[in-house]
Amino acid sequence: MSTIITECLFKQGITTRNVIYMEIPYWIQRIRNRMKEEGVTQDKLAESLNVSQGAINHWLCQRRDMTVLEVESIAKELRWALSDVFTQDYQYVMKEDRSNEGLPIHESKLLEYYRSLTESQKLNELEQIKKRKEENEAILQELKANNSQTH
Repeated sequence: MSTIITECLFKQGITTRNVIYMEIPYWIQRIRNRMKEEGVTQDKLAESLNVSQGAINHWLCQRRDMTVLEVESIAKELRWALSDVFTQDYQYVMKEDRSNEGLPIHESKLLEYYRSLTESQKLNELEQIKKRKEENEAILQELKANNSQTH
């Protein structure tokens, strides 16, 4: 469980032991991930928005709802448009992670590696995989064409 979430839960008197399932809206998790990617701390964000660090923490821990204007201000500080915050490319759900159970070891390790990447690294990796797939398909087509010509 992430440090931010653990901190929020601990402050509310909830330990990770008694949290079985906790869903975080995908857009809040996208903001958190973007902050991490950009190296923006809650303190830095609070200073640039002229609010307290506690306000930022309340927003990110869902103890206080954000207005659209507040979300837009955060997006601008993270060099995003408001629409980037709400783009639902990925759904982030915080829960006890058992998604690797039952997977072969190599698949489990691949999934762990993928999860460790930033969003931009994930997109880059996926692009490289697509490129390799296209190259392999082209080679296969060429081999099939050569094979059909010899027979």
